[in-house]
Amino acid sequence: MPIKHAITLQDTINLLNEMLALDARATYRLISSRAACNKELGDHPTIQVLDIGEVGLLGVLNGLFGVDEEDYGAIAAVFDNGELIEFIIR
Repeated sequence: MPIKHAITLQDTINLLNEMLALDARATYRLISSRAACNKELGDHPTIQVLDIGEVGLLGVLNGLFGVDEEDYGAIAAVFDNGELIEFIIR
């Protein structure tokens, strides 16, 4: 497959859900992983950073697509009883 020079929000959701279907455990672990970050990254206008100063993959991916009026990113992970079941456009 050739390199894509542009992707859509739906492309990203599709890939995340494909990854989830192929290996739910790895996807959960990757999405749940967080790294401590500094205040400068925490203050980024679109990258989603937890109040405790940690950032994860989903926060970075959301940073690509911006935030809504309430500063929420466009991609949401859906859980059911603690199990990651799908990614959706928020």
